[in-house]
Amino acid sequence: MYGMYLSAAGAQSFSHYVDVISNNIANANTAGFRRELPVLQARHAEAIERGDVPAGMGLREDIGGGVYLSETRTDFTPGSFEQTGSPTDLAIADREGKTFFVVEGDQAGEQLLTRAGNFYVDGTGTLRTQDDRAVLSVGGTAVRVDPRFPIHVASDGVVSQPEVGGGGVPLLLLQPRDLLDLERAGNNLFRNSGQTIPAGPADRQVRQGVVEHSSTQPVYEMTELIKASRAYEANIRMMQHHDETANSLISRLLTP
Repeated sequence: MYGMYLSAAGAQSFSHYVDVISNNIANANTAGFRRELPVLQARHAEAIERGDVPAGMGLREDIGGGVYLSETRTDFTPGSFEQTGSPTDLAIADREGKTFFVVEGDQAGEQLLTRAGNFYVDGTGTLRTQDDRAVLSVGGTAVRVDPRFPIHVASDGVVSQPEVGGGGVPLLLLQPRDLLDLERAGNNLFRNSGQTIPAGPADRQVRQGVVEHSSTQPVYEMTELIKASRAYEANIRMMQHHDETANSLISRLLTP
C-alpha cells in the first residue's frame, strides 16, 4: 500500500500544480498580472519526519514520501507594454519592475499595490482601476480631475489638466523594500506586509497611453500544463495499478 500513498500524494500535488498554471493562463490578458510559480518539493517518509525511523538505514522509508506542492512564488518580471493611445492608460517603465501604483483597499485607510494601469475616470472625476478602486496621490487621497477635459500625465507621474489650470497632482508610486513581502490580494493586486519606500526619480517613469500586459507567457504555460497533466494522469494510473495488484493478492489469499 506504500506505493498507493506515494502515487496519491503525487496526484494531489500535480492537481494543485495544474490549478496554478491554469490560473496563469486564465490571466494572460489581465493587465499587470504577475504569474505564479508552483514549487514541488520531495518529502521524507512520514516515519522519518516523525523521528520514528532514522534516514539512510536502507529501509523502505528511504524511498521517500513522494512530492508535495510546498509553495507558490510570484514572478515579478514585468510584462510587455502596448501603446493604446488612451489618456487614462498608464504604465511604469522603471528599471526593475519594483515600482507600483497605489490604490485604495477594502478597509478604510488600506492601500494596495498594482502594476495594472488601465484606469478610467468616473462621473465624479475620480481616477479608478477597472474594479472601481480609487487611484491614490502622494497625499494619500484619491486622484480627482475634471471629467469634462482630458488629462495629461507627465513622465514623473504628475497628473494635470492644462484646460483647467492649477497645479498638478503627483501619483503615489511606491516600492516594497522586499518583493517577498508582497501578498497577492487579487489577480493584479498586492498587499505589502513589510515596509514601502517612495519611488525615486529614476523609477518615477510613467508612460501615458501605454498599458502593461500580464507577465504570463501562454506558450510556456501551455507546455507546463501538458507536462503537469501527464504527470497527474501517470500517478492516477499507478494508483489503479496498485489497487488491481492488491485485489489480485487478496483474491489469491482467499482462494482455498
